[in-house]
Amino acid sequence: VKFLAFLRKRMNTNPSRGPFHFRAPSRIFWRTVRGERRPRKIPPEFLPGIFLIPLFFAPNPGMLPHKTKRGQAALERLKVFDGIPPPYDKRKRMVVPAALKIIRLKPTRK
Repeated sequence: VKFLAFLRKRMNTNPSRGPFHFRAPSRIFWRTVRGERRPRKIPPEFLPGIFLIPLFFAPNPGMLPHKTKRGQAALERLKVFDGIPPPYDKRKRMVVPAALKIIRLKPTRK
């Protein structure tokens, strides 16, 4: 329900200008790393106050300072893929037994 409400958000005058809602897993991860500004729910007691509107944009800061030069450079170096990229698709895949969920979780967990 929350994701569908997120997908419904668009620009009324020209939807091709954004916001863009990526559906590919690689682009969702890229957006998570970069961060975004999301509107926060406005409590009813603050609705009459127009001067409080900027307070209600909850920044999702992401993992990089994408507005600085070093953050932009780091974002350009980030490579995200859907599936296994070509140099690694023909290599033998390994399993790390210590990282398996069955072994790592406590027996009391479901």
